[in-house]
Amino acid sequence: MAEAIINKMENPVGSLRRVILALVALLGLFALPLYKWASFSLHDELYGHAVLVPLISLYLIWTNRENVPLRGEPAPALGAALFGVGGLFLAMYWARSAGGALGREEAVTWTMLAFFSCLAGVLAGVLGKKFLRGNLFALGFLLCAVPLPIFVRAWIEGRLQYGSAAMAYAMFRTCGTLAEWKNLDIDLSTITLTIAPECSGIHSSLVLLVTALLAGHLFLRSPVHRLVLALVIIPLAVVRNGFRIFTIGELCVHIGPHMIDHWIHHRGGPVFFSLALVPFLLLLYVLVRRERRRQPLEKE
Repeated sequence: MAEAIINKMENPVGSLRRVILALVALLGLFALPLYKWASFSLHDELYGHAVLVPLISLYLIWTNRENVPLRGEPAPALGAALFGVGGLFLAMYWARSAGGALGREEAVTWTMLAFFSCLAGVLAGVLGKKFLRGNLFALGFLLCAVPLPIFVRAWIEGRLQYGSAAMAYAMFRTCGTLAEWKNLDIDLSTITLTIAPECSGIHSSLVLLVTALLAGHLFLRSPVHRLVLALVIIPLAVVRNGFRIFTIGELCVHIGPHMIDHWIHHRGGPVFFSLALVPFLLLLYVLVRRERRRQPLEKE
């Protein structure tokens, strides 16, 4: 009798069937919030990458299935706790909605936090703690699909604006270009550049951060190296955006103020993003090589 219960508990087909039924029910409950999330992500430049995040997480879980099989002892207490966290997020959403102070972006943030909390609750309740622990990165990676709270987005944009302005000003001075810097304005001989929020480079910086998190998980084993790869995105973002402002300013000085409407200003983001990938990939290569050199020493 006991053996039959154990075999049933460890049956991956039965676990997969139960988790599919639970996920279908959860998707039905959150159908409207998920539709609003997808619509928002596809029409907002900052979060255009968000729709790909669940697919990446699903791929990571699938490729990890041999290490973390789709079976295990259910953890109903943990599942209930995670559902409770999801309920708190929904309560915050309803409270903010009732107060009339909830914008579209913030609504998506709260409802998606609730959905992912309930999703983790389903997985814990059906597949157990071992499954959650073995797929911790893949599940945590889902947070990259959640829009940032408005105050967090504004804070990041502000820091990137000032950092980019300082970096661009330093580049102008290094190259001998006459420039005066005050707050978010850089006065040149032919034009004054104002670093607006949309010029902060937050979109490409966020995409680069998501790339760093994923690359660190796939190619690096050391938590320290993964942290280094993620943290380097901050100075890299400032240098990249500062260089973009510097390039536009130099074009305006040496060719004419009309260069402010050049394609490099309005559509040059992918070019500078590609340039930022060069030092990023070099650092990733160095870290991977360093770990490979350490492996034989650890075996000895």
